[in-house]
Formats: sequence, structure tokens, C-alpha cells
Amino acid sequence: MPTCTRCGKCCQLGGAVLHLEDLTLLARFAEDKEPTKAGLADLVTLRKGELARDDVAGTLLPLEEECVKIAPPAGDAGWTCRFLQDVEDETGKLVAGCRIYAHRPAQCRALDCSDTRAISALYATNRATRTALLHAVGAPEEWSQLILAHEETCAFARVAPLARLVLPPLNPGSPSEQEATEALLETIRYDISFRTLCVERGNISPSFLPFLLGRPLTETLDMFGLTVRPALPGQTAGLSLVRKGQGVYGGLALFD
Repeated sequence: MPTCTRCGKCCQLGGAVLHLEDLTLLARFAEDKEPTKAGLADLVTLRKGELARDDVAGTLLPLEEECVKIAPPAGDAGWTCRFLQDVEDETGKLVAGCRIYAHRPAQCRALDCSDTRAISALYATNRATRTALLHAVGAPEEWSQLILAHEETCAFARVAPLARLVLPPLNPGSPSEQEATEALLETIRYDISFRTLCVERGNISPSFLPFLLGRPLTETLDMFGLTVRPALPGQTAGLSLVRKGQGVYGGLALFD
């Protein structure tokens, strides 16, 4: 029977998506961080409608529901699992290790490179939501209300149609493009301000925001072929949108 060669390739392709059976594996919110368990600061939420890779289908698709993943290391532009580390095996050879192996997620336990049936069956079922995770670790109840308030304005169901209207129209500079551009910029300003208020008035650590609110809109607009030109430090009014090139959303190229 084939055994794991501990090459680490599966860990380099992205942190696992969490499922309901993983709730007991997480560190409690009120306790000191346990180095052998993942906590909320180790997670990132991909929100409903966000473009994400379906590893089973092997394609990029907008998510039908949110999912929460193990986040990459801070400052890592890729999606390598933050708990991947090199260790020596019994022969002294460096192999892939895991800092939370005893409390690793269900997807990690199910993955077998030689037989993907188990992980394929698990992949899209019983995924954990932010609300379920907050309850499981004993985080403040009011954080669930923050999620709802943020989604009300910043949901991709609202952002995506605006982004499509901002893309090169038949009549550049038309009223519809101008209105969509300003509406999208206002949404981005709201997202920035909301995150700032969570930290400054809600006393929420910035390390929890990728889990609580997902990735900032300034980081996710690239899937629409857009990027944000920043304002001066401490300002949001000077933001502007820039078309950066090819963008793909929902399997459709948005630029010819």
C-alpha cells in the first residue's frame, strides 16, 4: 500500500478548508494560544461569491457558500499552509512536517495522493461557517453581528455587478460606468473604515480580521481585473480604480 512520502506538495497548494468535525480541534479563544492547535488568527475566510480554486474540479469558481481555511503565513503571497515546516526523519533527511499534526483538519487526515476518493467525498460537505467557529472557540457573541453588518454592504453579490459595469464599456465614461465606479469605491471605503473601527473601537486584533471579515476588497478586486490606487496615508477619499488587465470571474474572461 502506498505511503506518504512527506513531500509537502499538498501543504504548498493551500491550507485546508475547515469542516464541522474540525471545531473541536481549534484553540479556545479566551485561553493562551496553544502552539499545537490552530486559532482564529490562523484562519482566513473566503466569502460567498469570492473566486476560489476548486481542487477537486481543478478550476476557479465563485463560492456558493463561504469557507474558512488555514491561512498562509503572514506576508506570503501564495497559499502555502502556515503550519508546514521542515523536519528531519529518522535518516536525517529533511521532510515535510506539520506543527499541528495531532490536531490537523479533516481534509488533511483524508488526503491520500494515491487515492483521492476520501477527500473528494469530504471536500464540499459540512463546511464550517464563521458563526459556527466563533461559537466553538467561545469568541464574543457580538462578532457574529459584525459579520452580518459587513456583508450587508460588502457582499460579493453587490460587488461583482458593480465591477462588471466598471470594466471597459461600449461607451467609456458613460453615466452607468461613472455611477458604478463611485458605488464600488464607496463600498471599498466602507470596507476599509469598517476594519479600522473593529480594531480601534472594537478592540479586535488585526490578526483576527482575515477570519472575521475575509480578505479586504482591495486584495480581491484583482479577480475582476481591477486594482485600487491608494489614497494618501490615513485617507480613503482619494482612492481610485485602475484596470490592470485580464480578469476572470465565474469562468468568463472579463476582458477580450
